[in-house]
Amino acid sequence: MPDKKIRVVLGDHALNLEGMSAVLKSVAMMTIVATADSPKKLTDAVKKKLPDVLVVDSQMLRAVTGRGINGATKVIQLADADSYVSPTPATRGVVRRTEGSKGLKEAIRRVAKGQTYSMPEGRSGVKLSRREQEIAKLVGRGLTNRAIADELTLSEQSVKNLVSRVLKKAGLDNRVQLALAKL
Repeated sequence: MPDKKIRVVLGDHALNLEGMSAVLKSVAMMTIVATADSPKKLTDAVKKKLPDVLVVDSQMLRAVTGRGINGATKVIQLADADSYVSPTPATRGVVRRTEGSKGLKEAIRRVAKGQTYSMPEGRSGVKLSRREQEIAKLVGRGLTNRAIADELTLSEQSVKNLVSRVLKKAGLDNRVQLALAKL
């Protein structure tokens, strides 16, 4: 995407939209094609503008899940430092509000290129067994516990236990964080 501007739709509360818009307007390779401060406006904006990347508050995203936007674009969820992030099929990154503008810009660049944006909580250097590494990799591919169990010929309960162990070792809260973490 070097010659093409990254088309971005922002979905959040009005004050947050103003701040993000001000920050992103100064980035030459990005253009904000729409902002939305409600789930309805967000759904309409994504359907009409077809952005490359949707940057959206995680609560607002939950409100529009199932309305046809999840597969339409790559999603970066915005979340408070301690809030739960619900996975969606389109989620390619999570930016904690404590990361600031540098993290947001980097997330948009990576996600637009088809990469994921790993949250800072993903700790590199975590010592995982070979089996735990396999589990982390398969979670990163989006497989369910049942599918992982079938692939590794394990019981589903064993997979659940291994996923829990990996999350604990890595200091992560959920599968989305694990999927996006670079362990």
